[in-house]
Amino acid sequence: MFKILMIFIVAIFSGCTTQYLPPPPMTNIIFLEGTDKKFKIVNEALARNSGGFMQVEVDLFNVNSYAGEVAYRVDWRDSNGFTIDTIMSRWIYVLVEPHREIHIKAIAPTPKATNYRIRVMNPNSYDKERVNSYRYQQKGQ
Repeated sequence: MFKILMIFIVAIFSGCTTQYLPPPPMTNIIFLEGTDKKFKIVNEALARNSGGFMQVEVDLFNVNSYAGEVAYRVDWRDSNGFTIDTIMSRWIYVLVEPHREIHIKAIAPTPKATNYRIRVMNPNSYDKERVNSYRYQQKGQ
């Protein structure tokens, strides 16, 4: 009876442990708000420099026949898939001429970075007033 009770207790408590699963495979370049129809990925290169910092270079080509403003942001992630907070991760606004490329180059803020994500979006009039990367908190709130 004691063995059965112990097996039952162990079975209950073993279900409460946290298991970290590997993150699902994902695309490193995320096009938001229809920007995938405006830009195509021409080149994507990733390396680790001599100091142990990751660096990424991405070229996007504007397939439209008109110029437009685009915003992009590079977020670095650790081995668990969590975003590494840094003051260098901010939205960058660029005017891209028709049938021209935009070159994105970034270096990780720490050697602990193991992955990255680049988000590309169409900026609107409110975006430059935003405080954080998730586009929901504005200055003064």
